[in-house]
Amino acid sequence: VSTDSSINLSLTTSKSDGSSGSGIGANRDVANATWTTRLGTRSNGSIGLRMTRATVTAGDVDENAVIATLTTRFN
Repeated sequence: VSTDSSINLSLTTSKSDGSSGSGIGANRDVANATWTTRLGTRSNGSIGLRMTRATVTAGDVDENAVIATLTTRFN
């Protein structure tokens, strides 16, 4: 990783007991990894991976995603 790039890692965990005594609760874990780099004097690019696991009363829900971003500054 050079001075023109960065890596960000995060892990988030949340728990919900449901609202108004509905009994519908959920546990959710989200892991993110993102690499961002400078592509030019006015542009940046990033690519990231996100893994999500949620446990609800109906069962487990898994989601995996690849996220790419291109940012350009016009001025």
